Amino acid sequence: MPSDSFRPIVYVRGYAMTQSEVEDTVDDPFYGFNQGATHYRINQDGHATFFAFESPILRLVTDYGYSDAFLGSRQTAEGVTESQRTVWIFRFYDETSRTFEDGRPRGRRLTIEEAAKSLYEFILHVQTETGCDRVYLVAHSMGGLVCRCLTEKIIPDNGGQSSQLIDKFVTFGTPHGGIEFEVGHGVLERARDWLGIADSDNFGRQRMYEFLTPGTRATASPPARFDPRSANAFPNERTLCIVGTNARDYEVAYGLSRFSVGPQSDGLVQIENAYLYGAHQAFIHRCHSGRFGMVNSEEGYQNLRRFLFGDVQAKATLTDFNLPFDPLTHGGRDKAYHFEVEIGIKSLPMLLHQRTLNHFCPITLNRQNVGMHRVLPLFTNFLLDGKMPGHREVFSIYIAVHEHEYVNGYPVVAGHMARLPLWSDYLIVEIERQPLGADLTYAAKYSWASLNRSPDTPMPLILLDGGSRADADVPVPERAYAALGPTAKVHLETRDWN
Repeated sequence: MPSDSFRPIVYVRGYAMTQSEVEDTVDDPFYGFNQGATHYRINQDGHATFFAFESPILRLVTDYGYSDAFLGSRQTAEGVTESQRTVWIFRFYDETSRTFEDGRPRGRRLTIEEAAKSLYEFILHVQTETGCDRVYLVAHSMGGLVCRCLTEKIIPDNGGQSSQLIDKFVTFGTPHGGIEFEVGHGVLERARDWLGIADSDNFGRQRMYEFLTPGTRATASPPARFDPRSANAFPNERTLCIVGTNARDYEVAYGLSRFSVGPQSDGLVQIENAYLYGAHQAFIHRCHSGRFGMVNSEEGYQNLRRFLFGDVQAKATLTDFNLPFDPLTHGGRDKAYHFEVEIGIKSLPMLLHQRTLNHFCPITLNRQNVGMHRVLPLFTNFLLDGKMPGHREVFSIYIAVHEHEYVNGYPVVAGHMARLPLWSDYLIVEIERQPLGADLTYAAKYSWASLNRSPDTPMPLILLDGGSRADADVPVPERAYAALGPTAKVHLETRDWN
């Protein structure tokens, strides 16, 4: 991997609500980025078993030669051989701690705007120390909102462009759309935003509008069209949102949190609020934090490393499909189609991406939105060492199509067979980088697992953009025609990345 693929990593942690949580946070030099895990639900019965994930920072050290930037009382690249391979921790809760006795103000919470301004200065410090023009920004939970305040308000208000400071942006479980509750009919949200205890109103619509909108004065009311999941100040193509789908294992507040936000969540942030429109997304069966948290997980780390250090982007979409929607009959019955998608990489023991009915996050197409999705995004994978001649990567895309009828929004149970798809199959793809000087940049093969578990059919590639991009279409097998139509295909697009 070329050395110019590496940049300093700046980590921004999430929300610490109580003073005790603040003190626990500041007692850790790495603000939790050194937290590992030993539990994983990999068995068929879903029971937890031992699986060691050492921690994101340790894996960055052992896999890529990164080092921390701490030198006693400061963070610096002094004495570091490769300053671009350093991890920097944005310690914004130090101001809130009451344990330091060095003359700094104690016990005061920074607003999101103040934290973002401090992050701006911190990144400038990293630039000066390392000589790198841009950084990788990695954030968990509310830390992602601090980063977005930086990119969408602070930098524009200072006349700059976010892409001049930041190369890539990764969020884990960030409430991009705020935090909403499944219970209370909006009363809990209004009470939280009115009281603002420990700045919890940061997750409400009013405050989000204030700290995400450049030039906005305090208390300005958000317009009806405001959607905090829309972001344009930093390129969405350079953003990855890692979304947790495991509410069950989130034990904070004795399970009250997961009960309040509902099962379609990571236990704290609802799934639909955990990503930005247009950004890359990876859905992993992990909860917001804790024993089964997403930052301290192999799945989270694999998505992080591939996005930051991968050199080939492989994007898969379903195209030219036809879903029949019969006229409304039987007292107003309507139907919806639920697509399940899972992505596996050969030699990895877990999935990179899971959108399933069991995890309450399939891709749903109905009569109203099907016209907007004639091309259905499945997943974008980033290949490690994909430009290395002879490098081969094998990955699988599981696709299942389920049909369900509804009356007035409620599912029809009579005659329905739960979990029985109209069609399902695995597309197995093998991509190999060809030697320098070869006619083709890549060679690829595929198979549908229902026909052959090993890729055996050559995939005709169309070279574009001077050979840096290769596209191919894979027709669905005949047994999928009844569900998707005979013209349906999976479109694969590979291009240089980084």
